Amino acid sequence: MAKNNVYSIYGLMAYYDACADFREINREASKMIMRFYADEWESFIANCGFTDDELEIVPFLRRGWACIDIAEELCISVSTLKRRRSRIGKKIVRYISRQK
Repeated sequence: MAKNNVYSIYGLMAYYDACADFREINREASKMIMRFYADEWESFIANCGFTDDELEIVPFLRRGWACIDIAEELCISVSTLKRRRSRIGKKIVRYISRQK
């Protein structure tokens, strides 16, 4: 993983350690999705087991698109998009927590 983005990764790991509520952890992970660099994403994609549906929204999330805009672009509901984003966040948290 990129050295220059250590703050976001270790910040998420520290948050994971300090928080007992997995839903709260997932919200934080979803917010951090845009902050990861390309080489980190390559690692996540290779190791997190994202589904094709989840991978479909990753480029939009990385560019900072709003949920409503992504949903319209992909012709899916906003709730479906948020569910996919949530699963991405959970998988990233699990992957990062295993890297300790």
